Amino acid sequence: MSRPATLEEMAQAYSDMHKEFYGVRPSYNISDWSIETLGKEIEWLQNSLRDEFERDQESAKRAEEEYNRLAQKLNIKRKTLNRWLKDADNNMPLSGSNYV
Repeated sequence: MSRPATLEEMAQAYSDMHKEFYGVRPSYNISDWSIETLGKEIEWLQNSLRDEFERDQESAKRAEEEYNRLAQKLNIKRKTLNRWLKDADNNMPLSGSNYV
């Protein structure tokens, strides 16, 4: 049977999830937070991370559909489109002397 998480374990979980969501660990002191407060904040971060993941998945799906639509419109294979895009990335930087 599993045991309840300790305050220290919850604080570590919160810090880890905060870093995952925001890119940095919290810069404020959470040592005086209760287990209930940590639980609510962890739940909020879990939901936010899940929502972000779902948005990323939907965005990737839309990009894939657009990619396929472009290949079909140009009447080319995906392999050819991949090569063209790679060549464009290598030969046409978005900054530098080309745009001065």
